[in-house]
Amino acid sequence: MEIVKDPVVNGLYRRIGESSATWYVQGRINNGSVTRVKLGRVALMSVSQARQAAKQALVQMAAGINPNKAKAEKRVRGITLTDAIDQVLSEKSSVLKKTTIEDYRKVLLRHFSDWGNKPIGQITTQDITKRYIHIREGIKKRSRVGKVTANPTGEADAQKAMRYLSAIFSHFESDYAGNQLVLPQGNVVKVLAKKRIRPPIKRRERTLNLSERLALIDILWGEEAGKINGSQRDWVLLLMLTGLRYHEPLSLRWENIDWPLKVFTITETKNGEHLTLPMTKFIEHILKNRKKEQEDRGIQSPLVFPQSRDPMKSATMTKVIQKVCKAVEFEFNAHDLRRTTATALAELGYDLTIIGRVLNHARANITDKYINTNVEELRRALEKLDWQLFGIIHEIPEV
Repeated sequence: MEIVKDPVVNGLYRRIGESSATWYVQGRINNGSVTRVKLGRVALMSVSQARQAAKQALVQMAAGINPNKAKAEKRVRGITLTDAIDQVLSEKSSVLKKTTIEDYRKVLLRHFSDWGNKPIGQITTQDITKRYIHIREGIKKRSRVGKVTANPTGEADAQKAMRYLSAIFSHFESDYAGNQLVLPQGNVVKVLAKKRIRPPIKRRERTLNLSERLALIDILWGEEAGKINGSQRDWVLLLMLTGLRYHEPLSLRWENIDWPLKVFTITETKNGEHLTLPMTKFIEHILKNRKKEQEDRGIQSPLVFPQSRDPMKSATMTKVIQKVCKAVEFEFNAHDLRRTTATALAELGYDLTIIGRVLNHARANITDKYINTNVEELRRALEKLDWQLFGIIHEIPEV
């Protein structure tokens, strides 16, 4: 065994054995006892990293803290919420979509940032109940007066936040730190269900009626057009004309558009299955309009809806629906447009097979998976949909 002292930091040294070498630092706690702290293997820790870690340990000793005991206490306290979130999302990165991971981080950071350094094993059922009520009431106070919703204002947001937190906790329910459970009380978020604190969420059934759809097309395409910029307008129209989900048009790339066959393919979908849809005359115009605007502005992007600041990234359209709602003077959300599309197709007499293919719903059973709905059937459905949604549609200019 060989000991090599560091020439810069007093007390820091390498202990070199036959097969490996390890960094240690030795110092005296202010109560007089000499303490040796293992920092890490030399193969994994550079000299600068070892010196930084040694200085931190020596500072602790000067303050009367035994670094070894502090590490042990930290292990007993357990993993913090921030570390737990990072670990779960990292481990599930191969099975969760990027947008889902981003939504988890956004929601959890918004509602639980002050718990970031708190060990998850120390979060109690009382903490959960209080925070659930705090989220719900806080959103209710900040919301606009008079807004009509299917559920009490703030309820859906509070339940979503708790649902995401519960998913993080569930990941550690059977884990141990030493001989102690990481979560001594189990998944404490379940208290909301056990005590029936949260009411059931009512499903939204909002669809846009014909007068609302005509007001919408007027703002986006008719005499009132101009209040919403081109990219935002085309995104909203594409949602309505196809029934796509909020994020799906934003992932559309030029390479996934087949102009000769007049079809386009969405590759980032909720169920993971690619969705190929036909272009009606209106949809084709929207896509060509996006292409022309990018060419006129000298934008080179692989995306149909890129960010203005970074064309390599897709646009977010975060507040577009709110902006459009203000212009048309009635409330709706992006999923209401999808629901309206489905309703309009049903009104045209199409069965659930056609509607399900347009909306890219997961196949209900094995037999259903053998049924192949061709693109031309969908094209006829979407062409009729244009008229069903907006009555007599505005004339589409040539690009």
